[in-house]
Amino acid sequence: MTKQEQKAIQTAYKDFPLYKAAYKPLKQWENELRQCHITPEETFIEVIKSIEAIRDSTTPEFDFAAKWDELFAELYDNNPNSESDTKHATAIIMCLLVLYLLQCGSKYNTLSYNLTLQIVKNYGAAGVSAIQKTFLANFALYGDEKLKSAVAEYMQSDKSISNEIQNLLANIQITDENATAQIVDCQNRFSIKQILILAQYAFDLSFASNMSNQSAIAEFLSKLTGYGKQSIRTKIPNITAMSQATQREAADLVRELEAIGAKNLANLIKNNIQE
Repeated sequence: MTKQEQKAIQTAYKDFPLYKAAYKPLKQWENELRQCHITPEETFIEVIKSIEAIRDSTTPEFDFAAKWDELFAELYDNNPNSESDTKHATAIIMCLLVLYLLQCGSKYNTLSYNLTLQIVKNYGAAGVSAIQKTFLANFALYGDEKLKSAVAEYMQSDKSISNEIQNLLANIQITDENATAQIVDCQNRFSIKQILILAQYAFDLSFASNMSNQSAIAEFLSKLTGYGKQSIRTKIPNITAMSQATQREAADLVRELEAIGAKNLANLIKNNIQE
């Protein structure tokens, strides 16, 4: 999860009890688990998704019989560096889930018990107890009754925070893509040489005078980029013969393309430089 995505969730849910009541210990564990880096926001999402699945399931005991295995596998696939840290992160998420379920009275006692057995089996009773004590101490600081009321209310609602977060993160991605695509000013936009190199490979163009209408190409790229037609036209001959200066322009362009994920196009230009 990017810093921007974390910040968006923090801003949107900073006062939501299921996020706020657990934030402090989750932030502490984030700093400690260096080999399985999981943020408070990622833990919040996992717990909310599980709560909503439990709330909407007709047979929660059956559906969540292998919750530890599923969650551990997902975390380990993303952070295959430390089994110990991954077990710790899995235990943190599941302990928080269980503690929230216990706020709802007797309805979810059986499921809470079965989930706790899974945690203890894989992480040990002492480890589970330590995590629970840390959470409960912070719950007390937040307000036990306030948290209990908020959890119970959410379990009885049809609201879906996981969908809200999914839409929130999707909007961030769209905004980032649009910002990347825009040429905001002369200082930050591609140079004329870089634009010519990009056009050459993106549109499979040849700038050789006997194979293309250089004036028409210059006019098209002028309308596309805002550069003057004549400025572009005079640079075209320099692209057909790759000078050292043009190679540097091309190398900078390759880095820009790789940064925005256009790897195939970047590789085409990179191969041409090397040739």
